[in-house]
Amino acid sequence: SIVSAAQIGAIWENAAASTTAGALIFRTNSSTGGNSEKMRISANGYVGIGTTGPNYKLHIDETATSNFIQITTANTGKTSNDGLVIGYNESDGAKIINRESTVLQLGTSNKPRLTIDANGKVGIGITNPLYTLDVVATGTTAVARFKGSGAYSSCSFTTSGTLVCSSDSRLKYNVNNIRYGLDTISKLRAIDFNWINESAN
Repeated sequence: SIVSAAQIGAIWENAAASTTAGALIFRTNSSTGGNSEKMRISANGYVGIGTTGPNYKLHIDETATSNFIQITTANTGKTSNDGLVIGYNESDGAKIINRESTVLQLGTSNKPRLTIDANGKVGIGITNPLYTLDVVATGTTAVARFKGSGAYSSCSFTTSGTLVCSSDSRLKYNVNNIRYGLDTISKLRAIDFNWINESAN
């Protein structure tokens, strides 16, 4: 049998203004029997879910204090702990959470630029980070720049792979002459070494 559990209808968006702008609305019955609008496509083509006045191409509104969308696939599972979740919680802000044991990537120009792996390691310029923060860049140009209340300080790689950061007097304070000289420095033990995590070459 046919039951009246949901409706699709067209309305004037602003009948008082005597315009021809119309909206397509979607209504459903709740479990308690109440009927209300759940989604609409406005005259300008904007889609609103939970709102009758969408501000963007897709606008999702929630009367509760948190609002999330979920994306799952054939093998991720379909529970609330599966797939990708994007949303906002008033208690702790905006979130993008991969609930699977796979990487989360951000990219531009059709290339991954930042990768967070399943263990929380962050890679910039590398898709399989080996350290908590793993940064890979090409050439010898500056790869990082820092700024406090003064001038910028930058770090770059030499051709041998050494990371060098600038030593700029404009970035320092409490600069004083030291009381020891070359005789003290010559007593220092100079060594040559390789890092344990470096390859043999």
